[in-house]
Amino acid sequence: MTISAFCVRTLRSAVTLVLLMVSMLFAPAFAATPHAHGDMAATSEVASTPAAASLYNLKGEVVQLLDGRVVLNHQAVAALNWPAMTMPFQLATPELVQGLTPGLQIEAQFALVENDSPRILQWQVAK
Repeated sequence: MTISAFCVRTLRSAVTLVLLMVSMLFAPAFAATPHAHGDMAATSEVASTPAAASLYNLKGEVVQLLDGRVVLNHQAVAALNWPAMTMPFQLATPELVQGLTPGLQIEAQFALVENDSPRILQWQVAK
């Protein structure tokens, strides 16, 4: 990896973390705001708020680990109208790869990324 590529990756990670921290700071206030969505699920209401508009949850199985990415066979993501499928996700930080192994069932929070794979921000072993 060249020095410039390393700098770009580091800068992207730093920007992602700053955006995540800002969205986490304001998300509780927006989530507590009443919405006129009738009986829609709470996850849909949170996803429709400005601060949390790009944060989604999924459950899936780790299929493969690639350079800075994980391929997941995930369940449908209703908030995005995505069917169940197998696809790659970026990892927001290199540390997120620790503990991921093929066959592991996980729950994860991710954000969409323009012109790239969605980015996993955090994960845990599925309950």
